[in-house]
Amino acid sequence: MVGACLGAFMLTQISVGWLSFLVGLFLVISGINLIIKNQNQSFTVRAWYFLPAGFIYSFLSGIIGSMGPILAPFYLNFGLEKEELLGTQAVN
Repeated sequence: MVGACLGAFMLTQISVGWLSFLVGLFLVISGINLIIKNQNQSFTVRAWYFLPAGFIYSFLSGIIGSMGPILAPFYLNFGLEKEELLGTQAVN
């Protein structure tokens, strides 16, 4: 909640002209990463990592509106299967 409120406040304070470019760049990089990614985990995720990741996710969601691909690497490297991943993202 704190991250979302801060993100919404930042949205009222910043110039959003460059924001669509940054979101597009992030999505292109995420797509390239999915194509070239190997099947091994890229990093180990512990349960406490979700607190700062959730804060960043909610902050960016407050600015942009939706940042679904940001937490996907955390979920996958935490060991969630595809069904669990979809359910967790749907709840978020």
